[in-house]
Amino acid sequence: MVDPVPPGALTSRAAASTGYDIPAEECCFTGCCDRGKAFLLEQLDRPPEKDHPQ
Repeated sequence: MVDPVPPGALTSRAAASTGYDIPAEECCFTGCCDRGKAFLLEQLDRPPEKDHPQ
C-alpha cells in the first residue's frame, strides 16, 4: 500500500529535477531515496509557517 505523497512534493525542486534515478511519479518522498532526501532537506530549509511556530 502506498500513501499519498506529502503536500507540495510534486511541485518541489526535487520533483522537478532530472538528476535522480527514480522518477518523481515513483518516488515516495519520505527520504528512502536521493530524491526523497532532497525533498525533505528542501522542507527543512523553508521558514516556519505562522500556524506552526517552532
